Amino acid sequence: MSRTRTSSFAYPGGGTRFHSFNGTDFIRQTQGPIAGFKVDKCIDDLGKGIDHLLSITHTDLSGIAPLTGNTTSGLHSYGYSGWIPDANAAAPNPIIWTLQPLGVEVATTTLARSNPSRAAMSIPNFIYELKDLPGMLEDIGRLKLLRNLNHKQFDFEVANRGFSAKSVANVNLSYLMGWSPLISDLRKMFQLEDRVMRRYHDLDVLFNQNGGLHRTVGKAIPPSIRNDFKGVAALWSHVDSSSSTLTIDSALGKLIQVRRDIITQTDVWGSVRWTNPWPHGPRLSSKQLYRQARDLVFGLNISPKEIWDAVPWTWLVDWFANFGEFLDSTNNLLSLAPSVPLVMTHQQTKECWTRSDTESWVTGGGGTRLYETKTRVTQGAGLTATIPIFSVRELSVLGSLAIQRSR
Repeated sequence: MSRTRTSSFAYPGGGTRFHSFNGTDFIRQTQGPIAGFKVDKCIDDLGKGIDHLLSITHTDLSGIAPLTGNTTSGLHSYGYSGWIPDANAAAPNPIIWTLQPLGVEVATTTLARSNPSRAAMSIPNFIYELKDLPGMLEDIGRLKLLRNLNHKQFDFEVANRGFSAKSVANVNLSYLMGWSPLISDLRKMFQLEDRVMRRYHDLDVLFNQNGGLHRTVGKAIPPSIRNDFKGVAALWSHVDSSSSTLTIDSALGKLIQVRRDIITQTDVWGSVRWTNPWPHGPRLSSKQLYRQARDLVFGLNISPKEIWDAVPWTWLVDWFANFGEFLDSTNNLLSLAPSVPLVMTHQQTKECWTRSDTESWVTGGGGTRLYETKTRVTQGAGLTATIPIFSVRELSVLGSLAIQRSR
């Protein structure tokens, strides 16, 4: 059953502003209460043991200093006393992240990257890709020859031995698609034993202790928790900002203006729980656990994902669709039962006001306004296709492919 809890505080009012001429008031106002000055709202479900929706919103407008001050210009007098600017009566609007990932994309990636059946590195694919090593060594030899040539020799070689833009593109692709993945795989090999032991403990929890594995994917982990110098960066995180000039009060004929800087940070991540649906099955020995953990980490159990990675050009498909992640999310060699993934979104908007007018007689009007939302929804996995924002590396690959195949 859904429930809603709200805590709301209004500004009590009492501020004043006036404009008089020769002792006669044109304007004299007393500010009434302002509703929703600080609001906390939570929508969730009653009951334990099940995943449910959650929505939390927080609004705080108390960070803006009230306007206070008096001045006289000829027969005109102006004044503020504890007056909350008119523009501070509503919560700030967040900047929408136009390319925020779809919930189904986050859910699929969460299942794929937390899957206990997933391989850390496919040894069969590594051996298969070594067939390209002779060509990669040849490209290195050609690059070394180019480096050792003087200018006249270089011009001769370019004219007579075919060192052209296509040759440079070939070398670039050789590094990006050949040497770089090879070096990455070699680095992973030094970490495989640690990965095997971690997988060993996961399997022990699942099959011998009849426990569950709760995994969070995509959330930033600071170095202090990771016990290293790098930590883990957020997978789906974005910051938007904008600046503008805002008139916060003009009722007295004086323009009180501020520079408004809006910063909205959006973080998205997912979580899932993996459990053993057969809790009364036979216990596994240490040798069985280790052998199974090793086979899983090394990718010795051929899965559809490993076949997909071995097929040429599938990496380009994965730039536009999450097919590879979907295959990893459906890999269930261990016959486990994942829960429906939860997708969490945390969005925080800070709106900073800095006085920019010339009305130095009145103080206040500056400060920070806050609006924050936290949501949690259940989301199933599925295939998605998007138009990505290419990184420098991906643009380099596409450019080299275009040169390589041009006439």
